Amino acid sequence: MYAEHKSIALESIFIELAHNRNDENQSRSMGSEEDRTDSIEGTIELKGNLDSGQRQRMLEIASRCFMHRTLSKGVDIRFRNASAFK
Repeated sequence: MYAEHKSIALESIFIELAHNRNDENQSRSMGSEEDRTDSIEGTIELKGNLDSGQRQRMLEIASRCFMHRTLSKGVDIRFRNASAFK
């Protein structure tokens, strides 16, 4: 949406992510709660006729998207019994 709004010649985006899970033994040996969180590392490939400034701006926008913000802050996930709503 941002690229289209700013008339940036972005043709496609390819994102590759890797989830790194800290195992329980490693978690016990680490100090703070923050150190024990799992991590996600990734790469973003931008295809199209973009200059370096546009590429940098697109990466900045990616770090402000709702998914990045949510995962960066942590997620509280709760399940409810679906039959309770029928």
